[in-house]
Amino acid sequence: MTASKQHAQRAAAALAKLLRPDVDAGEVTAILQNMLDLAARERDKSAKAKAREQAARLLAASPAVIYSFKARGDFAPTFISDNIETLFGYASGEYLDNPNFWQERVHPDDLARVDAR
Repeated sequence: MTASKQHAQRAAAALAKLLRPDVDAGEVTAILQNMLDLAARERDKSAKAKAREQAARLLAASPAVIYSFKARGDFAPTFISDNIETLFGYASGEYLDNPNFWQERVHPDDLARVDAR
């Protein structure tokens, strides 16, 4: 198979086509065709995946643990970088699954002072 034929097949596979009849008084008067370019969607997905991978590499190489949490309610954690395990020995899931993770690790003598902040 020639390269141009392979390219044409890939291009055709990257299109979604929808056909529907246009009916007037019970008679089909036309066939309407809509086409969607799926290649652009795939390129976007690929670019997003590459950006996520790059961000994950940067976070893993950071000497700091990066985290986020809800700004209201129980202030539950929403993200923590995987290097928490390298730096502190905790798996990221331990932190993410428990809204009180750090509070439970504060020494009891320090808890009142920490909670006051």
